[in-house]
Amino acid sequence: GPDQTSVDDRQTIQGLSGDSEETLTVQCGVGHAMRVSDILSRAVIHDAVPCPQCTHSGETPPHCFNRRYCLLYFGEDNHGRVGALECDKCRAAGRPYSVRILD
Repeated sequence: GPDQTSVDDRQTIQGLSGDSEETLTVQCGVGHAMRVSDILSRAVIHDAVPCPQCTHSGETPPHCFNRRYCLLYFGEDNHGRVGALECDKCRAAGRPYSVRILD
């Protein structure tokens, strides 16, 4: 059978087919197929926001802030909160740990 690579907990790639970047497709375990170029060109809203300090420093994996928490924390009723959160990984590594999340 085809090689299987886990993409996330919702789908598994069953195989790649096509002879060029324009025709390369990915098929999930249910049989849905999409061109790779279409998948890569979609706008994606991620559930987590990686710490830019960790990413810049090469920390693997970087600390990730929960996107929903950030939106709620800095929402309209933020009661004077500033646009920054603290990163525990950066604090432990001795880097600046107050990370500006929203501009």
